[in-house]
Amino acid sequence: LRAQIARYIPGGVWDVAGRMVLGRGLNIPTRAIPASASLEIVLQVLSAALFLLFTLVVFPSPQVRGYLPLILAAIAALCVLLIPPVFTRAVNTALRLVRRQPLPIRLRFRDLARLLALYVLAHGLQGVGFLLFARGLASLPWQDAPLLVSSYVGAWLVGYVAVFAPTGIGVREGALVLLLGDRVAFPAAAGAALGYRVWLSLRDVLAALLGWALVRLGS
Repeated sequence: LRAQIARYIPGGVWDVAGRMVLGRGLNIPTRAIPASASLEIVLQVLSAALFLLFTLVVFPSPQVRGYLPLILAAIAALCVLLIPPVFTRAVNTALRLVRRQPLPIRLRFRDLARLLALYVLAHGLQGVGFLLFARGLASLPWQDAPLLVSSYVGAWLVGYVAVFAPTGIGVREGALVLLLGDRVAFPAAAGAALGYRVWLSLRDVLAALLGWALVRLGS
């Protein structure tokens, strides 16, 4: 929770660096944190890509239709990477390249399926939050709920991979307006995207404060 706030620093790696620094005080092997972060990144991207695929298939938009083959290729590549022996070999190869000891990784398909389901649920809940926020600003029909939820998660993915923008700021909002297309008027889409960004930034600050409070309670 404390390290998450570091995502607002340009570079896209500072939250992981923060976990490594904080993890030293908990006797967590340093090489285990980048490995777990790698698994987290793959699962987050795959789960969000599934939402984006849903948006492009069910609500096709001429502006983004050409990205469908790229999304399918990315999903296929991520699924291959999540095969436990493949993931383990990739992580340990990277560790050897930086002259670190291999890491004993015990992953099962059952574990990965559960983790992926939890990430899908988490993304879905965040998308529902955007849906409710947007409906609080504009009169949007409930039949557009699947579009709003899936478009938000898809836009989150676009901003997530844009590592040059801290937390995808600006990129996520532009992608969201594009994905919503003509189904949601531009003023409503832009206002909801910007407003929800502020709302989530407040959430991240509160999460960091909660993390510090938990540390103080445990010390």
